[in-house]
Amino acid sequence: QWWLPIPLLLSPQSSSTFTTPLLPVMEELLKEFPEDQGCYATLFCVQPWLDFVPVTSSIVVTDFSGRDMADGMRRIAEHLWGLRRDFETRWLEPANLVQKVLESKERPVLISEAQDSPTGGASGDDATLLTCLLPYADELKACLYLVDAAFAERAHESGVGEALEGRIGGSMDTRFCLPLMVKGTVAHLTRGAFTAKGRGFQRPSGARRSHTHPSGSMT
Repeated sequence: QWWLPIPLLLSPQSSSTFTTPLLPVMEELLKEFPEDQGCYATLFCVQPWLDFVPVTSSIVVTDFSGRDMADGMRRIAEHLWGLRRDFETRWLEPANLVQKVLESKERPVLISEAQDSPTGGASGDDATLLTCLLPYADELKACLYLVDAAFAERAHESGVGEALEGRIGGSMDTRFCLPLMVKGTVAHLTRGAFTAKGRGFQRPSGARRSHTHPSGSMT
């Protein structure tokens, strides 16, 4: 197995392997290390929240052909390094978010809430996004996650079709997340057992009970 570290941190919001700037690098990687010749290569683009020593981006090649991989790996690493300034993500402040969504002609609009990403170590209980969207409930429909075990338990106790009111969010991260007072109707309940579906795998999750709660107003 061959490994080449690259001193580069990339935002996942601009690192899709299906579009530029990363797509041509992935195409070059597959061309240089064809699987039908016993080579299996991948590129690990470490995200900014993993910025600690000795973690870096890297090219990893598993080889069964016996040939030297170093030169090809270095060429691809230099190609990626040359594109480093093309990996840009335009972030929005919460106050400007809804206006940008309303101006967009495309639907649906995918919002990356970087400040509350569980995969980056956050708790997932920040109600900021919900706070931004609720005043526009008559104009926009949205689906978003919010971790709050106690509120989910109350929803299960109330049942589908029942009204529910209370504070949601800020249940774990009390330093950066504030709870939000909401009221609405319980629309759907689950036991939290979901199956991730994709190419080559179906993996059940161990999530806890959940609910959908279309809130009608905010106080």
